[in-house]
Amino acid sequence: MTINASTPLSYDEINQVFRPSRLPLPDRTFGLGLVLGGTVSAGAFTAGVLDYLVEALDAWEKVKSEEKDRPEEQRTMPPHSTRLEIVTGSSGGGVCGAILARALAYPFPHVQRKNRNDHNEPTGSTDHNPFWTLWVEGLRFSDLLENDVPEFQSGNPNTLATSVLSQAPIDEAAQKIVDYGFVETDRRAVCETPRQWVAPQLQLILALTNLRGIPYSVGFGALKQYFVNHADHARFRINTGQPDNIPKSPHELMVLGPNDSRKKWTDLAEYAKATGAFPGGFPARQLIRDITDYRFRAVLVPEEEDGHELIPLHMDAEDLAKVGIADTGPYAYMAVDAGATNNAPVELARTHLSGTLERNSRDPHKADRAIVLIDPFADAPQCGPGAPKSVLEMLGALVLGLVRQTRYETRDLLLALDEKVFSRFMLTASRKIKVQGKERHAIGGDALCSSRMGAFFGFIDEEYSKHDYFLGRQNCKEFLRNEFVVAHDNECLRYPAHLIDKYKVVTAEGQVSVPIIPLTDLLRDTDEGTPVWPSGQFKPDDFKERIKDRAEAVINNLLIELQGKPDWYDLINHIRNAVIRANLSDWVASRVVDWIKKAKAGGTPSHPLPPL
Repeated sequence: MTINASTPLSYDEINQVFRPSRLPLPDRTFGLGLVLGGTVSAGAFTAGVLDYLVEALDAWEKVKSEEKDRPEEQRTMPPHSTRLEIVTGSSGGGVCGAILARALAYPFPHVQRKNRNDHNEPTGSTDHNPFWTLWVEGLRFSDLLENDVPEFQSGNPNTLATSVLSQAPIDEAAQKIVDYGFVETDRRAVCETPRQWVAPQLQLILALTNLRGIPYSVGFGALKQYFVNHADHARFRINTGQPDNIPKSPHELMVLGPNDSRKKWTDLAEYAKATGAFPGGFPARQLIRDITDYRFRAVLVPEEEDGHELIPLHMDAEDLAKVGIADTGPYAYMAVDAGATNNAPVELARTHLSGTLERNSRDPHKADRAIVLIDPFADAPQCGPGAPKSVLEMLGALVLGLVRQTRYETRDLLLALDEKVFSRFMLTASRKIKVQGKERHAIGGDALCSSRMGAFFGFIDEEYSKHDYFLGRQNCKEFLRNEFVVAHDNECLRYPAHLIDKYKVVTAEGQVSVPIIPLTDLLRDTDEGTPVWPSGQFKPDDFKERIKDRAEAVINNLLIELQGKPDWYDLINHIRNAVIRANLSDWVASRVVDWIKKAKAGGTPSHPLPPL
């Protein structure tokens, strides 16, 4: 049977792709899903969180392996397991998810902070830590200003200016993800024993905004009702070296393992670049996949009584043809940051654990699986202007408003923050600061160096990225010790009685909880300290000429492109002359430098005073 985009899903396909029941887990194994939110330059924070999480899970597994032959009452750590089943991500979180997927098959050093009071410096070598290499050393503002806009050539789309910032550093960062599995021309050595806390069928889902869209239709009597879906995602299966002979599922783009070619990992990296393509700031990316991938889209519709019905979305060959899309074969589209649309990364992770028609238990005594939302910016609300003073200010407010509005479903945030729900947790940035001599707790963007300038500020100086990376590690440690917990008599974990006192967390109501991921004695005793808020030794004026050159190249390129339109020739020629007379690139450079100066001084609304 030939499968095309409009072929109805079979019963077996529905059960395989939209598994209705909960994911089966081994005995005494707690299922874990990670949802990595948008970051821009705060990807350094998420990277630090993931670095510490891998370190904690590796250390726990090592001790368990050493103690496996001891009677349970003589073990120093709980013998239950936590297993990572799914990672979903969007924007910078998607990039972090791709790095994690690439690195999980290999041992790598963890970047700890030297506990000093005056500087944020790592202990040991950082060369082979993929999170640090990309987010702290790899993405810098000066590189994003590289003048990589070629002279415009009529009819050649490769010479168009497609973004404000250079795509070269993004391409280099993606290549680092691909190359991580290799040392020069040889393959990097994988872990001697595959990480047992990683599921053999680990799922990685990268959320995207599909600018072309997919048309679907719904029957309405004798007529059809059409809609175009732009919220998109791509699903991969990651094999870290554990036995896995199960063939690729129909809704998976590919299965990736440490022995796969650079070509396959390069394909994954293209999706990572697309999910991180902040609209306007970074270039949109063209992706090509089979149109039949979009057969596997469905919605849950509430039934008249309790429960839901799963309804697959339908593509019709005639509808596709109307918009120039074939119902079989490759489908090309431009993709940008998932934050431009609501891609429900939380729901994708939840239903992978719960099944499409069941729920994850929220009871602290019975919970055996949970999703953790890692979001650097889960902070106080930031509203746009009440009365925009210009068209540019209005457009900027519109873009940021759309991103904030569609970042997550309100229900997902409420459940993640509900202290009575033990199937969803949230980890966000947090640190103590002083404002006007008084100490307070800063949450979300207020705790991060990178949150200013629309979250691009961390790219300005490596010291800012170091701070956010080490803060991510510190916050992850506190989260695992005190927040990622269930009741001490949880049926899945079954904590040994002699270890409850050692690890217990007592709530304000007197309830005793225990960690889902316990820390080894060494990690519990290692205090890396709160990272020092950097003073920022860079000089904003040093960027002015580079900003001016970049702005001039982009503006000239766009005007030359428009000048090639016969109907617009005279108008564009007048605009071009006006731009030259006004020296627009110099004006842009001055405004951006002023913006950087205000951000450095802590002059943005969310940072009335710099932390001390």
